[in-house]
Amino acid sequence: MNPEHYIHPLDYICGLKYYLTKKKLKCTYIVSSKNFIVEELIDWNNVGFSTEDGNYIVLRITKRNIDTFQALRIISSKISIPEKNIHILGLKDRDSTAIQYAFINKHLINNIGDLSINDENIIVETIGYTRIKPRKKHLTGNKFTLIINEPREYNRAKQIMTAITEKGLPSYYGYQRFGIKRPNTHILGKYIILGRTDLFAKELLRSIYPLESIQSIINRRLGIYDKLYYEKMFSHNKNPEKALKTLSNMLNDLYIDAYSSYLYNLLLNKIIDFYGWSKLAARYPMPGCINSEKYYKDLLVKENIIYDELIKYTKCWYRKGLFKPINPSI
Repeated sequence: MNPEHYIHPLDYICGLKYYLTKKKLKCTYIVSSKNFIVEELIDWNNVGFSTEDGNYIVLRITKRNIDTFQALRIISSKISIPEKNIHILGLKDRDSTAIQYAFINKHLINNIGDLSINDENIIVETIGYTRIKPRKKHLTGNKFTLIINEPREYNRAKQIMTAITEKGLPSYYGYQRFGIKRPNTHILGKYIILGRTDLFAKELLRSIYPLESIQSIINRRLGIYDKLYYEKMFSHNKNPEKALKTLSNMLNDLYIDAYSSYLYNLLLNKIIDFYGWSKLAARYPMPGCINSEKYYKDLLVKENIIYDELIKYTKCWYRKGLFKPINPSI
């Protein structure tokens, strides 16, 4: 358990304070759709899955080199329904091959055949129905496959995986929740809770980050947002409050959820500060739960957030503080 020295600047920004071991592989790993594969694991039994009929159509989405929101925009355009009516259980990295599932009320679709998409970066297939609208609790996990072409590091990789399997890792929310090229999703969420539309607009439109493309930085400095989808939509609305509400609805409260996730990461840090790894196995509430104040009170003071304001925006679910991979292999 090694605090304080953050391995990467993104760890600091996202609140990822602790890591398990100093061991690392002596190789260069650049994440891409060829070497990083992720697939959602759904509790199909408890959502009433059927290939015959149900209340919600299930789409299997296989995407490469596009983020989840771009995938949803493609599907929305194809079937002519708003993105907010396409229900997903999580976000998947842009630089990956990702298999995830979307759920649409069947009464919104006239012809199921219209749901099929087979393009270079996205394949969409209808695989069946569910009886209920799935919730986060029905996402039982994700299956990750990482391809590292460095056979000399096999033994070290095995040692690291053994340590992770035996001791586990803090169940942090990772980079994808906050953004990699622009790691500010949680910052935007905080400004919403504070009621600071002015700071939200400045962060969304003007703030720049080192991993952004040069063209993106130039466009932000010049106030040119034609190729920045959400920035364009926000900036073209003359009423900032209305623009913010529209954007939040479109993204299903992504910004608020990201800030909740950031606070949860800080909570795990606090638990490890006081108890080490030993207390992580418990399930802890997200900030939106009615019994969460005792967990987050001191963190909210540092964040300058009033608890009664926070719970007006945030949702409640519980998350285990310790992550251990199931059936890992190398």
